[in-house]
Amino acid sequence: MPTFGTRGGGSVRGFGKFGGGKPAQIVTFTATDVGSGRAYNNGRIDLSWTAPSDNGAPITGYLIERSLNSGSSWSTLVASNATTSYSDTGLSSATRYDYRVSAINAVGTAEASSFVNATATTVPQAPTVGTATRVSDTQVSLTFTANATGGSTITSYTIVSSPSISISTNAGTTSPRTATGTYASGISYTFTIAAVNTNGTSTASAASGSVMPLQPPPSSVEYVVVAGGGTGSAGSMSGGGGAGGAMTGTQNINSGTNYSISIGGAGGSSDFAGFAPLAGGAASAGGVAGNGGSGGGTSSSTANHRGRGTAGQGYDGGYNQQQQSASGGGGGYSSAGGLGRRATDPNNGQPFNYSEPAQHGEGGGALSTNIEGAANYYAYGGGGFGGGYYNIWSANGQSGPGAANTGQGGGGFSNGTNPGGSGTVILAHNSNAKDATVSGGLSYNLNTNSRAGYKVYKFNGGSGNVSW
Repeated sequence: MPTFGTRGGGSVRGFGKFGGGKPAQIVTFTATDVGSGRAYNNGRIDLSWTAPSDNGAPITGYLIERSLNSGSSWSTLVASNATTSYSDTGLSSATRYDYRVSAINAVGTAEASSFVNATATTVPQAPTVGTATRVSDTQVSLTFTANATGGSTITSYTIVSSPSISISTNAGTTSPRTATGTYASGISYTFTIAAVNTNGTSTASAASGSVMPLQPPPSSVEYVVVAGGGTGSAGSMSGGGGAGGAMTGTQNINSGTNYSISIGGAGGSSDFAGFAPLAGGAASAGGVAGNGGSGGGTSSSTANHRGRGTAGQGYDGGYNQQQQSASGGGGGYSSAGGLGRRATDPNNGQPFNYSEPAQHGEGGGALSTNIEGAANYYAYGGGGFGGGYYNIWSANGQSGPGAANTGQGGGGFSNGTNPGGSGTVILAHNSNAKDATVSGGLSYNLNTNSRAGYKVYKFNGGSGNVSW
């Protein structure tokens, strides 16, 4: 039985000296996540409860406790909250928080309520931007790495450009995103990307690297035109085909204009932007002893068209004029080829004295250029083998000294059954200029890595046009 207090003061079991007891236990208690508009790792959970009976002594506050391990241990969040609600902020995204609350009056602190919990959610963490790559005049592909969701599923991504234009993006949430817009010609853009969930939009990522979606045509193009080697001429007193020459320079470009390229064998032609075709030197028939067929043409006096150095002469491959066989020296970029040479008897190392084919001619000077990035040599090769007495011997054309023989300098069979080597055309322009449109039967490759800051086109066969 409780003991009631007397007039003289004191207290009795269960009641304070004011005639009351501790408050009753709180029964109605809720925790609600408020994720909307909350920054990543700044979550908010709202607590609300109904005041219990004060048991005769006015309630003076509420003890709020919080647990981060599902109620295994508790810490004081607020020692005495004045009202029946509280907002807990600064919470980690996607993290569960448990709470319990107790009423306080002058007598003491009530038994704690049953605990409730909520998981804090926020906007997502900003993505990590990747590379921005031009897709077309109106599209950029933007890669990224998704980061934390903020506790709520990411539903989309937004892209912002700098300079700012209206951007639309494809549906979905996977990388890459495609930024479609009306980009200005010749302007480089950077991009930021942000993640969106039901709570809002994350902060923006760091800016991407710059990219120019709408590339203007190049104002000029560097070129190297290399002719193929000539075809050897037929007959017992014949020379192999000479090496082709090369020319280099810079060509101004008009947008929308077709520039022709034609590349073929048998000394073929390579023609760019109205330049005169640069054919490989054709072999001439053998003449008097010691002056057999010669390959290559004469040098050009036109500026930047220094192709074909003077051809080297052939060499008498027989013991008299009636049985000679000779091969021409290959004409080079800026100097003559050397003489052709007699064939050598492999048994004794001595030149043959009768009816055998001469060896190939020496190569001429080569054109060295870094149009492809590293230094390369072009049109460096000799004439083909000469013919034997009554065509007893016929041999493949060969290149002269120099392993880097991009120009395919040597001619074909001395009896004319094989064509000379095919030429090549190489064009290069600034990487921020638009890609060329290639039409016709041209075969080529486009390399954007071999030379920093340039696009390099290498055409190696066929005929057609290029335009920008």
